[in-house]
Amino acid sequence: MAACARRWGRRPGPGWISYAGGLITMIVAVIALGERVPSWKTMTDVPWYAWSGGVFGAAFILLAILLLPPLGAATLFAPVIAAARCSPR
Repeated sequence: MAACARRWGRRPGPGWISYAGGLITMIVAVIALGERVPSWKTMTDVPWYAWSGGVFGAAFILLAILLLPPLGAATLFAPVIAAARCSPR
């Protein structure tokens, strides 16, 4: 993703590539493992806040792309690592 960010600059293109790659990988894994895709009813029965992980993940990727050049990797990811270490399991 860093190579994409260098090529495209501060645009969200690398984030789209990252998510598209992840989506394709998950589709291949579901097919290869013979997993059933949940029905539309099952997906809509899930509470709204259960879907927030995808929104927060997308926001994190976008902010990382935008903030990495001015802050640097250590400054950007130090709070993320500290929060992960301090959070309960």
